[in-house]
Amino acid sequence: MNNSVYAGNVTAGTTVQKFTAGLSALASHTSFYYQIQFHNSDNGISIPGAVVKFTTLQPVVTTTSASSVTAKSANLSGTVNPGGSPGSVYFFWGTSPGSLNYSVLAGNVTPGSTVQQFNAWMGGLTKSSTYYYQVQFHNSDNGSITYGATLNLTTLAQ
Repeated sequence: MNNSVYAGNVTAGTTVQKFTAGLSALASHTSFYYQIQFHNSDNGISIPGAVVKFTTLQPVVTTTSASSVTAKSANLSGTVNPGGSPGSVYFFWGTSPGSLNYSVLAGNVTPGSTVQQFNAWMGGLTKSSTYYYQVQFHNSDNGSITYGATLNLTTLAQ
């Protein structure tokens, strides 16, 4: 164990006592381990408890329907719950689901566990054409990328 957090003093006696300690700035979708340890100040002996594992939440990324679709542009939309981690949100798009060659930075998430809305405008499109797009969350804590579903839109004829 590399880090420690002081959880309090034990009161002398035989009653079971409960201790908690808060942790912050943990990377999302990451496993962590913790262990409580009792240190007897009378005799200097330390007694470790069991090692316990927990995993933080994975980011949830959702690509939503495009709006304001015209013959030459569209507004892309998506949501991200970063699972506590900082990072950036991008939209990728292209003319086939396997070739999302264009991208735009939609913004940075506020670290936490709330759903955040992002939008991006894509322009210079060809009329009466189908485009595919996807929102992505790039986690700056651990370098991972979480992908939303790939959706499509068709630009108007005029």
